[in-house]
Amino acid sequence: MILILAEKPSVGQAIAKVLGATQRGAGYVHGNCYIVSWCFGHLVELAQPKDYDPALEQWDLRTLPIIPQEFKTVIQASTEKQFKIIQSLMHRTDVKEVIAATDAGREGELIFRLVYEQAMCKKPVKRLWISSLESSAIREGMEHLKPASEYDCLYHAARCRQRADWLLGINLSRLYTIMYSHKLPIGRVQTPTLQLIVSRQAEIEQFVPETYFTLCADLGGFNAYSRVSTAAEAEAAVAACKISDAFAAKIEQSERQDSPPHLYNQDTLQMDANRLYGFTAQDTLSYAQALYEAKLATYPRTDSSYLTKDMEPAVVPLASKLLQSGVLPPDISRQCSLELLDVQSVIDDNKVSDHHAIIPTGGITKKVFDSLSAGEQKILYLLILRFLAALYPPRRYSSTKIVFDISGYAFSSTGIEVIDPGYRFIWDALVAEPSMESGSMEDEPDNDNLPSIAEGSTYPVKGIKAIAKKTRPPRPYTDGTLVQAMRTCGKTLADDDLRDAIKDCGMGTVATRAAIIESIIKSGYVRRSGNFLVPTDDGKLLIELVPTTIKAPSLTAQWEKQLAEIEHNALSEDDFMASIISFLRSFIADAKLLSGSQDSSELFAPKKRISLGLCPICGRQVRSYPKSYSCESGKGGCGFTIWKSIAQKSITEAQVKKLLATGRSSLIKGFVSKAGKNFDAYLILKDDHQVGFEFPRGERNEKAGHR
Repeated sequence: MILILAEKPSVGQAIAKVLGATQRGAGYVHGNCYIVSWCFGHLVELAQPKDYDPALEQWDLRTLPIIPQEFKTVIQASTEKQFKIIQSLMHRTDVKEVIAATDAGREGELIFRLVYEQAMCKKPVKRLWISSLESSAIREGMEHLKPASEYDCLYHAARCRQRADWLLGINLSRLYTIMYSHKLPIGRVQTPTLQLIVSRQAEIEQFVPETYFTLCADLGGFNAYSRVSTAAEAEAAVAACKISDAFAAKIEQSERQDSPPHLYNQDTLQMDANRLYGFTAQDTLSYAQALYEAKLATYPRTDSSYLTKDMEPAVVPLASKLLQSGVLPPDISRQCSLELLDVQSVIDDNKVSDHHAIIPTGGITKKVFDSLSAGEQKILYLLILRFLAALYPPRRYSSTKIVFDISGYAFSSTGIEVIDPGYRFIWDALVAEPSMESGSMEDEPDNDNLPSIAEGSTYPVKGIKAIAKKTRPPRPYTDGTLVQAMRTCGKTLADDDLRDAIKDCGMGTVATRAAIIESIIKSGYVRRSGNFLVPTDDGKLLIELVPTTIKAPSLTAQWEKQLAEIEHNALSEDDFMASIISFLRSFIADAKLLSGSQDSSELFAPKKRISLGLCPICGRQVRSYPKSYSCESGKGGCGFTIWKSIAQKSITEAQVKKLLATGRSSLIKGFVSKAGKNFDAYLILKDDHQVGFEFPRGERNEKAGHR
């Protein structure tokens, strides 16, 4: 008999079905010379400090750093029953060989090896490495099993990552918690990720909008635009230009194209799903995993956007099946031509590491699609459209830019004419507006019907107006934009080697970024405000306290560089772990000196909640709480609340005091509407005691919903 160990029950059962192992046992299935069992993710984990010494259950600065001579592993209580089943199967006398079928990657390798070692199994092991649970992929994988020894270096890298994260997390979390008398979890990736969110919030709060003016000249059927900085310049320009003609001083024409998007990897799928549907990174990963286990999509935890050469013959047949599945809109199925598909554009063996891009499978039908949850349907629909769009030709268009001289002012008018829509007829329905960067100004729109204009010709100015606008602050991170920032953070590193080390992986991995985001929320460092991620006071203070060494991406970069070297047998485990331990000893020694020189316990001490005024409903005191200024009557009371963030603007205590005292705050600048427009307004208490807006006279503002 051959024992196959998968990572999850659903994966194990899919493998068993293909191999003809259909007889059920307790925690496994068997038949046709195979036994297939499964883990529930991590069955075995690293022991806690108290498992080494009961005295370490108490957090004491004198016990740091905690560095085990030998790392111990323990079986999770919740999965002990399944572990004992696997251990028993591994030691059966009729089992001659074990196949590792956990997820094909660093963490999957770690999961299997820890179970194999904890069970003290000595039987030979082979590795099943697959990216799809389709029957054909499983059969092909079983025909190309490799000795487990070929993956030893992958396991060594995984083990080093796990142990180093344990050392840093255990020691620094205890260190900062003891120093500041407040629970402060620290993590190698978690803390630099928090730093990104805190820094972005600081940019928003410190942002000072700049006013500028767009001049719009109506030239009869199309518009031309210019910009000036001040109201006086705008007034002078309007006065001068409205009595003049527009002279076509320069015309630039070119034929351009924009390429289709790459196939999805986990990060880009999370970004689009958040942007289009508001899914969290964890939501998207969960839906994609469910599709994988249902054999409707390939393995989701991948950082590649390409397919391998051996998959080339299957690409066009898969596209044909998807077009005939009944899932796509009829116009796409009707217009999409298989002859136009560029298969080579998605094939690159050099850009595929553990797994190829996430793509749909050929088992999709309208009936199957309709049986999925709403979230699973949206993710699968994205995968189908992305697969077809990535194969289609680029969009080709003609671009024209005309520079007009109007009374000495330079105006420009742009327009495009589509020559061939290419992939855009598939993808256009899912394209969202790009986000505005810090301090940016709106691009002037293209003219849809720019007429044929000769250089040197003139056009009468039928009207001209000046529109006041403001530069916008950057937006808070969402799950999608944070994932993007995590994967590209290495670009800011000064060290070339470190920058190269994480240029393709960034902070965390495609498999862990969703969990990292959820972790910093669970730790109380970040909260969700709608689709945005906003740091809490604790999160901001933690980033103030920890040194750059811990909160900058350079530490992650250094580790990722060394872990990659271990994976490629260019660095030993002992050397890597020695460097981690040396770093910790030095860091903690310095921190202990600091802790003895200052009284830091008051930093996180509970602050007395002062009164900001009287509640307009019940007359009790309104006080400041973590997310709001609320009546002290609490949840069972009158319910009066003023949220601390309204329309993306932080509301200060001084503004609340005036609002409660007079019914209207001072003028607050920098609110942002749901449409992303900046506006200024007073906060007012309405007759129903809700908070509303009052807009300055003479100004047109777009009203925005708020909490």
